[in-house]
Amino acid sequence: MEKSKEEIEKDIIDFLDGGGYCALGTCKDNVPRITPVSFESDGMTIWIIGDPGGKIENIRANPNVSVGVYSRIEDDKENISLQVFGKAELITYDSNQKEFMDRATKKGMIGRLESRRNKETGLVYSPFLKKELPMEDILRRITFIKIVPDEVVYLKINAPSGGPYKVRWKRQ
Repeated sequence: MEKSKEEIEKDIIDFLDGGGYCALGTCKDNVPRITPVSFESDGMTIWIIGDPGGKIENIRANPNVSVGVYSRIEDDKENISLQVFGKAELITYDSNQKEFMDRATKKGMIGRLESRRNKETGLVYSPFLKKELPMEDILRRITFIKIVPDEVVYLKINAPSGGPYKVRWKRQ
């Protein structure tokens, strides 16, 4: 029996909510780059935190991305994977402060940074940079990558039905 678009979307969201392994595919000047990343989801939207580097530069040059999200691959278990295609949006402190602060607060980043604030100087210690900085300087180093999928391929291998199950979801 074929699933409805809503049922497929629910399967995708349920899998994303469960976490898993994730790799972000970007491309600049016809040179592909795959980066293992951690992610969170909000419905069908995928959120990734990006430090300054190649993936951010690639997205600035070409916002078309592919994301692979998958379970641990084991021969005797059900294996699920998603191949997500969409456009990435870079959310920074300066470009969209409200959405940035909402996401940073939801992730608990603001609370963690506040806990490292020096009460005398007001500066915040950055373990990454190994020095104290104004909170805004630390926040300006962080980029949230927001990916709203245009298309998702959902693949289940060793499905209870006996064989592989593959379905394609497309945004309308």
